[in-house]
This record gives sequence, structure tokens and C-alpha cells, in this order.
Amino acid sequence: MALSEGLRIPSLLAAAIVACAPAVTALADPGTIVLVSPSDLTDAAREMEVRTRGELEAAGFAIVDATSEPGSDIRTTLEAAVTNAGAVAAIALKTDPDASSVEVWVSDRLTNKLSIRRVATTGATDTPELVAIRTVELLRASLIEITDPAPTEPPPPPPQKLPPAVRHLAEPKPERNPTGWRGFGIEVGIAGILHVDPPNPGVAPMARLSYGSKLGVGARLTWIGPSFGPGLAGSLGTSVMGRANLIEELAIAELTVSPALPKPFELMFYAGTGVNHVAGSGTVFNDQKHGVEGLSQTATVFAFTVGLAGAVRVAPHVAIDLDLLGAFTAPRIDIQFGTNNQIGTIGRPTLGATSGVRASF
Repeated sequence: MALSEGLRIPSLLAAAIVACAPAVTALADPGTIVLVSPSDLTDAAREMEVRTRGELEAAGFAIVDATSEPGSDIRTTLEAAVTNAGAVAAIALKTDPDASSVEVWVSDRLTNKLSIRRVATTGATDTPELVAIRTVELLRASLIEITDPAPTEPPPPPPQKLPPAVRHLAEPKPERNPTGWRGFGIEVGIAGILHVDPPNPGVAPMARLSYGSKLGVGARLTWIGPSFGPGLAGSLGTSVMGRANLIEELAIAELTVSPALPKPFELMFYAGTGVNHVAGSGTVFNDQKHGVEGLSQTATVFAFTVGLAGAVRVAPHVAIDLDLLGAFTAPRIDIQFGTNNQIGTIGRPTLGATSGVRASF
């Protein structure tokens, strides 16, 4: 038996509100947010404000800047700023002297409420982005009372038309998977392999490392092997049969794209390239079924894969994955008895499926 290579070429937010109800004073600019900064703004606090400004502007709000003097009362400053600007709300970020946390202050003119939230920044990998997200969450929690009054309160008069930003912010939203196929992951499981020329199945252990960014783009390293299967049978003559016993290993690097889905489901599309290593040994049988071991050979070629994967998250950091893939090799691997007696081909194409348990962190 011989293995030969056939070729040698290797926003959470949208816009603001015109008016909340007849009892609410008309706003000069219903899409305005006042961002109050201390006069002695540090570089770290400036970066937080830049990220917060970006989140609010992406949602459709216009930003008005205001300055607070050292020692001034934040609440009084915010209330004066939101009234003078006729804005939806005024926001201030107060950094602790030891930089271990940031206080987010939101003065909401529509509900006449001051909200404060402390955001711990010690150990955070991206403090400005974290503070911006928490600021938007706090603003939403304040404005949501416009469309969701307390049960003990009498129904409010019908409000005037709400612009998209506040309506989008205040309306309940379906729960989304906050991580999806994100972060680092370690997966172990089992793989099934099927070569189609002719059909030749095999099974193998599988191990995988993965990483997904917040944008849904990531990468994976996959190892499959060694595989075990029935091998391929062929004739060497009138009364002589042969069987090629194959052991296969694949190492693949993949680029991935993962859209966000409602919990607990996850979806991924991927494409990759790597190497496919095959070791084969031949066994020859005569008509009395006596076997004689033949020559063993190996071949290593390039492999290209495409596929999709689905997952169900069964715990915050644990998911069950199922992958379907197709692989092609370049060059192909031909399985032969003798010189010209070809009994099969590997990699034109190879179909596969993997299933495993993934821990993410």
C-alpha cells in the first residue's frame, strides 16, 4: 500500500423626547444632554468623558458642555445646567482620589430625579468604555419611568409624541446574549470524519482554543486526531484482498464571525487553513483469510476548511458546541495498492462534525 500526493503545490439609544406630558415644561431642545466637567479635569477622566460622549452622540443626542468649579455641589450644578440648557438630562463623572472607582451622576429633568451609581474601576481592562456603558444604563433606568410608571401611581395623562431616542431607550428590549461567542474559550470533545471517495468514516478526539472579540470577529485553533476507522478495502488479484488502515490528524487555524443571538443560543461561521497528516499501513489477505502486514507510509498536505457552529450556553461560562465542516486538501492524498491500483482519495472532500463542551472566560 502507498500514499501518494496528486499535486505538489502546497446603541442602546436612538434620539430624545419632545415632551413627556402636559404637566412637563416644553424642552428647548429635546435631544440635548449636558455633560458637566470639572475645571481641573484629569487625563483619565477626560478619556471617560470622550467615550461617554461617543455613546450619547451615537444614540442621536446633542451634547452641551458645562464646567463645575472645584468644591461646588454636584447636585446643584447639574440641576442648574439641565434647567439652563432646557436639556433632557445632565451628566457628571466624579473620580475618586485613589482612582479605584467613578461615580456617575445623572440629573433627569423629565422625571425630576437624581441618580448616582458607583463604578468600580480597579482591575478593569477598559475603564473608559465600562464607565460609558454604565452611564447609558443609568440614564435608561431613569428615563424608563416615563413609559413604566409605578403600579401605585395613577395613570399619567397621554404624553405627546416621543422622539425615537428616549422611546428606544425606555421601551423594554429582548434579552440579548451579552457575550455570545466572545472571550477566550477551551473546548474538548469528539469529531466524526467522513471521506466521500469512497465513503470512509472515522472518529477522533478533538481539542480547541478560541477567542472572540466584542465585535463578533475572532479566531480558533483546532486539533483533531488521531482518528480511527474501518479503513479502505481493495482487490490485489483474483483471490487476494487488501485493506488500508488509516490514522489521520488535522491541525487548523480558523477565522470566525459570530453574530449576537438571544440567550442561550450562539452561532458562528468560520473558515480556516492548516495541515492534514495521514499515516497508512496495508494488510493483505489470501483466500484463507490469513493476513500479512504491508508497507506503512505517511503524507502531510495543506487543508482548507469552511463551516458553521452552533452552541447552547448551559451555564454563564459553559456551553455545548456542535460544528459542521467541509475540508479540502491540496494536493489530494491517493490511497493505492501496488503502483496503479487506487482504492480511495482523502480530502476531495472530507466532511466532518465535532461536538464538545466549551469553558469560556
